[in-house]
Amino acid sequence: MLVKKIINDWDPINLFPYAPEDEYEEEVTQIEEYIRTASLDKHNLAKEIYTMFSEKFGSDIFTESLESCTNIANKILGLPHFIGYTLSKLRTYEWVRYNMFAREDLYHHTPGFYFRFLNPGKVYNELATCIDAFQGELQWKLYLGLETRNQNYSLEPYEVYQARLTDEYKKNYNLKGILGDKYNEICEKGINDIPSLSDHIEDWFNLVNKKPIFPDRD
Repeated sequence: MLVKKIINDWDPINLFPYAPEDEYEEEVTQIEEYIRTASLDKHNLAKEIYTMFSEKFGSDIFTESLESCTNIANKILGLPHFIGYTLSKLRTYEWVRYNMFAREDLYHHTPGFYFRFLNPGKVYNELATCIDAFQGELQWKLYLGLETRNQNYSLEPYEVYQARLTDEYKKNYNLKGILGDKYNEICEKGINDIPSLSDHIEDWFNLVNKKPIFPDRD
């Protein structure tokens, strides 16, 4: 579903809004199969995307560049890791759960980033202020994990944070049940927010030109 959304938003041969939303279904399936079976390198994926569309539609219809395909490949491969990449410019991680959502199932769990900095100083307070100022499709919350022995922090949509505070959650940990009809919407809007939230953090702390220290992926 993530690949489908990215390809449909890109709309490389300008089919929408007049075509059905499954118009790129064959290409999406081919990309998803490539991701499952081949090297997850953005340049290789970009070449695969470029070749696929060029051979099927020809250069007179498909006019996107390899650079454009590289940007799409980067979105497909990098979206779950954007926040982890950005915050690694701010401090070194002592512990991190890198993926914000499950690429294979966008509704498996609500999007969130869970981490602990090494020698954080006052950065959590500064980061919390930054997150509170973010204006996206959702409101987000940075907080000290509710059940943590190691001072792990959580960055989640505010409604998810509120759900975790309820007695019902403390009994059965069932976020889907508590959030009800909002659950899927929160997953979708939260994933949509990730790039702009990442940009907001980079701008707030002036991180654009800083070199990241990459965390280990989970």
